Amino acid sequence: MAFRVSELAAEVNGVSYAYPDGFMALQEVNLKVAKGERLAILGPNGAGKSTLLMILNGLYAPSSGEVSVLGVPVNDENMSAVRRDVGLVFQDPDDQLFSPTLWEDVCFGPLNMGLPEEDVRERSSEALDAVGLTGYEQKAPHHLSAGEKKRAAIATVLTMHPKILLLDEPTVNLDPRNRLELANLLRSLHNRREMTLITASHDVNFLPEVADRAYILNKGHVTSEGSLREVFSSSRLMSEANLEPPTITRLFSILAEKKNARTESLPLTVEEALSALERRLSSQDQT
Repeated sequence: MAFRVSELAAEVNGVSYAYPDGFMALQEVNLKVAKGERLAILGPNGAGKSTLLMILNGLYAPSSGEVSVLGVPVNDENMSAVRRDVGLVFQDPDDQLFSPTLWEDVCFGPLNMGLPEEDVRERSSEALDAVGLTGYEQKAPHHLSAGEKKRAAIATVLTMHPKILLLDEPTVNLDPRNRLELANLLRSLHNRREMTLITASHDVNFLPEVADRAYILNKGHVTSEGSLREVFSSSRLMSEANLEPPTITRLFSILAEKKNARTESLPLTVEEALSALERRLSSQDQT
């Protein structure tokens, strides 16, 4: 997909990354993300997804290649601007929540930016309200549930007012209700704050709720790119990445193959499946 430079939230050109033991986590990765886009980095465990997010946030420096966010090169000279504009939510919230109280955790970022106390309080209160944790200010983070911890980790990032939000395997350890709440929260943040969302995950049933386009990453290589529908509708791409399409997509694919129950396009969500069934039943009634 072609973008003008002014439209880009992030760009990765020829990036490779080797860990100290010599393991190549990424090899010649190229990636472009438009401002305001909802992008998925899709791949199995060990594909290099987390490493790529760390590089986009500036926590890791690539072994080779170039990275820029919002037109700014990701390097030591620009690191404070990069960290302000690019928020990273770690896979494990315990890596992000380390203070005695949740309030201290959410205040940590803006305090270290040197903001006035009043601004710190305002940003922190807004962030807790956005994730539905107002009233939890004096709670110890380790007493929060898994879903609350995830939302708390997101709040610590929101206080920095990032333009790009990176999420690393956000549904790990979440039950179905908390996964739904997380999807609703991310859609709300995207719509209300016009944030660019980049979600790295192998949770194929969750990604259709929070992404529209995807890069497939496997063994450190980008193997494909396209709309989420294009990617999930291709059994070849899914098989090559050691993944399966969303459950509802797989069901409709089987129905199309064995029962000749074809739809205009394979649904990715339950809501899309319901609409497809309603259209099919309506057409049958008319005949």
